[in-house]
Amino acid sequence: MDSEERKDLISELRNIIEQMNQELDAVIIEGKHDREALRKLGFEKKILKASIFSSDNLIDSRVSVLTDFDSEGNKLRKRILERISRKAKVKNKYRKEIGKILGLLGEEISNQSTI
Repeated sequence: MDSEERKDLISELRNIIEQMNQELDAVIIEGKHDREALRKLGFEKKILKASIFSSDNLIDSRVSVLTDFDSEGNKLRKRILERISRKAKVKNKYRKEIGKILGLLGEEISNQSTI
């Protein structure tokens, strides 16, 4: 991937983050690096760690679950959705959109200097 394509994908990712800032109250993530990456991309709302959040704090909130795309992340996402689906308004589209871009960027996204 050349640098222009990478810049376009990063720009698209930042646009998604801006939409998330407008449409969400919180995201649920797996770990510290996820939080750092979201903040670096400009996410301004609550970021809750999956291992310690309380679903009672999400009543009527607009939430996206942004777990990893591996087997464990998918299992965790399913458990989280079972806990919050009756309390919060879950927006699934952001995980799908971000996942598509991360798949295209591959390893490049792990190097935070490219964001």
